[in-house]
Amino acid sequence: MQAQNKSFATNTGVETGPGLATPGKRADLEVDRETQVQEPTIGRALAELWKGAMIFAPHIAGCTCAGGFHVPLDPAAVEQDILEFLQHRYRQDGRDALVSFIAGRLADPHPNDFGTWLSQIDAAPLEPKDLRRLVTDIRTTLESMNNAAPAAGGGFVCY
Repeated sequence: MQAQNKSFATNTGVETGPGLATPGKRADLEVDRETQVQEPTIGRALAELWKGAMIFAPHIAGCTCAGGFHVPLDPAAVEQDILEFLQHRYRQDGRDALVSFIAGRLADPHPNDFGTWLSQIDAAPLEPKDLRRLVTDIRTTLESMNNAAPAAGGGFVCY
């Protein structure tokens, strides 16, 4: 398993970002040879971003709620929206392996929660370049959801 994980770290070159690694460390599966302690996986880092995402319904311009009314969305619906968007994008880009991989997740009628699926993404049966693209796109989306929270602690809400 460690050899497979080391291979992923070497081959993917996944970049780190806020919430994905400690400064100066890689957030992939690189193993510290002296202590043999495995760094957190990209999937676990994505799952943490998902956990911290503030998911609320956006309000239209001129909404009279003045930011005082927050409608949480169904996380499964948000997951589906993210994956359908990425699937369409990958189809347009001719990335058939990613289209098929996402289709498998969308077709499962009783999938585990999105955070669990994300935490296992390191083992996805994808080429390193495709996995890198998927991880980067999901990370960018989840980081935007974390960064969108207003100071009052909401998510995507009107002001």
